[in-house]
Amino acid sequence: MIGVKRKYIEAAYTLLKRDGLEGVSTRKVADEIGCSSAALYRHFPDIEKLTTIASVRFLRDYISNARILSKVELNPLELNLQLWECLAYYSFRNADVFENLFFGDTAGARYAEAVAEYFEQYPEDLEGLKDFMLDMVRNATIAERDAILLNRAAEMG
Repeated sequence: MIGVKRKYIEAAYTLLKRDGLEGVSTRKVADEIGCSSAALYRHFPDIEKLTTIASVRFLRDYISNARILSKVELNPLELNLQLWECLAYYSFRNADVFENLFFGDTAGARYAEAVAEYFEQYPEDLEGLKDFMLDMVRNATIAERDAILLNRAAEMG
């Protein structure tokens, strides 16, 4: 059975996908689930936190592609370029969400918290990822994620 927090995340994700960042509100999430606005605050401190966690759901397709790319025999620099191309593809499809997730108020520590909370609810999204890919997904900044692949390239010569 789907957990209550996961229902809220799915509802916020649906609104983000349909209406963008500006279309998500406590009232709309509650209406989507069929509960009161106050009920949301039992699980999330504010709508921004829920929106940030739901935004991580947009990484699902990227992670799926990253999982496939990590199994292909590519040198680390080529893998880095392929992953950047993949991220760019998904980022431009939902530019406002990705901009907020990686560069807005939700970047940095809030991103790391949101990622941890999201994958607590959706551990299946991480299945089959290699260790370095797990580190990339969990790191808070693009520079940190890029450094993981560049360090791996340096180690491999």
